Amino acid sequence: MKLLASSVVCLASLLLPLSTLAGEARFCESTNIKFKGSSTNYLTNEVVFDCGDNVKGTVIELSKAGWNITQVIGTQSVASYVLLIEK
Repeated sequence: MKLLASSVVCLASLLLPLSTLAGEARFCESTNIKFKGSSTNYLTNEVVFDCGDNVKGTVIELSKAGWNITQVIGTQSVASYVLLIEK
């Protein structure tokens, strides 16, 4: 029983710091894509992404605000991309 209690304390001490590292993540949808022709779109530094809760901006602006761009996801729509960002 003593071994079990010390294992629980040890595990808790390992997991506690991880909870302080947990940040925030969001999906952001592009709002303005430039088109060339009927089926080609271009992802540029000027494309604005809306992440909800007043978090909005270009990739550069989001990065300067402390967000890390984790993934860029193309959607089935030719007019949009989705970013996964985290802090």
